[in-house]
Amino acid sequence: MIQWNKIAVKGEGCKLSGGSNGRSIMKQVLEEGNYVTVTKEELNKLSRHIKTYSVGSYPVYYLQLHSSLKVQDVLDMRMSDIYMCEEGTVRVKPQITWDGQIVELTDYGRRELAWYAMQRIKVRNAGEEQLVTNFLCVNKQGKPLQKQVYRKMLERASNELALSRVYNSGYLRSLYGYMEIVHGKKTVDDIAKEYQVERYYLLNRMFKGVEIQYDLRLLDEVAYIGQEGEVCLG
Repeated sequence: MIQWNKIAVKGEGCKLSGGSNGRSIMKQVLEEGNYVTVTKEELNKLSRHIKTYSVGSYPVYYLQLHSSLKVQDVLDMRMSDIYMCEEGTVRVKPQITWDGQIVELTDYGRRELAWYAMQRIKVRNAGEEQLVTNFLCVNKQGKPLQKQVYRKMLERASNELALSRVYNSGYLRSLYGYMEIVHGKKTVDDIAKEYQVERYYLLNRMFKGVEIQYDLRLLDEVAYIGQEGEVCLG
């Protein structure tokens, strides 16, 4: 599951390619202004699918949605980059550090990565060696996951689930920044700096011109407007 707050959204959706009836329905919903809501629902479906059928891909998928790390960054990681061993018990590190970037993990994120560790290795009576020798992401044969295999998996899963679009790695990378902006955690300029791109490139290339649909409840909170639409006075 993806941890983003439930939100009410308003505005125009994004352009979609044709496809199955499921995609047509999703397209209609998006055109009615529910881009973020539909995206969250589809990501939850995709998350469950990957956890069930492509579990070795889950860390790169999860970290794409919750950090600005690139796909190859995560694929190059070993288990020891995420986990440590203390007195025979495997634990998720307080934060992820990679090539100068620091990724802070929420409690939810730590539980997700703890779940993943338990799919791959023993976490009790464990040793540091298994963390150092094992790659973080693996294919179904237990070998290091390759970028093209990950990309094909996302394309196949998107089609099997009849999602409104293909959730490719580039799109997943952009969603992290988009959702941070939507929920008011960071500004457009903050995200552009984190991605190391210009503001124009972020909005028109990475976001492909999709309107930023801010959380309406957050907008009301910042505007200091009550439930009845009246301005709150002290």
